[in-house]
Amino acid sequence: AILRNGSSDRVDPAGAVAIGAGGGAHSGRLVGGRLVGDTARPSLTDFGAGVGQVGRALLSRIPSLVYRGYDGAGDIEETTHGFVRFADLSMPLSLPRSEWVVSLEVGEHVASADEATVIRNLHAHNCRGIILSWAVLGQKGPGHINNHDNAYLMRVFTQLGYRLDQRLTSALRDGLEAPINRSVSKDWRRLIEARRVGVLPPKKRWHYRFFARSVMAFLRLSPFPCHTATNE
Repeated sequence: AILRNGSSDRVDPAGAVAIGAGGGAHSGRLVGGRLVGDTARPSLTDFGAGVGQVGRALLSRIPSLVYRGYDGAGDIEETTHGFVRFADLSMPLSLPRSEWVVSLEVGEHVASADEATVIRNLHAHNCRGIILSWAVLGQKGPGHINNHDNAYLMRVFTQLGYRLDQRLTSALRDGLEAPINRSVSKDWRRLIEARRVGVLPPKKRWHYRFFARSVMAFLRLSPFPCHTATNE
């Protein structure tokens, strides 16, 4: 759970992680700048959404997106006026499915005893794939109690019926440079190859160096249709 509150990273009394005002918004731009919907009503569920930075960034680029954000901070619904809803990712959830699930820098804050439930929730709520960043081994931070290397997570999701999308993963990790050409394809994974948003400045590259090591895109080997109509 991520809550933007204050000027530095901290853990609030409820166990949610608070990040500096600039950090979460920039993470949203990193993801939002690279996702282009490939259906009339693309859908995405954001677990550990904070105040909805990723959702705001995505909706500014894809107004038709059906976005559902959830966070574990106790006052998140009041703080975001309902844009992000409360959910405890360490408990089994039964929420509407989306084509994609995003979970950025969340899993490392959950005790190893609850890890299987977190992964179960990510798996149960997507129809096509997951964009995941999970703090790598050696990545220090407040509340980091369950870090994992990429190889471990790749094994876990491979066993669940996913494959790593190497090109999308690289696009999420790297800074690129050229305008998008939406006429190339309706497949947003291919469009990502053409979208260039500029390399981050040195200070930002340093701040997000761990995100660039941890973020991965997993695709279901057997995707299935999602029937989503509204932002609920």
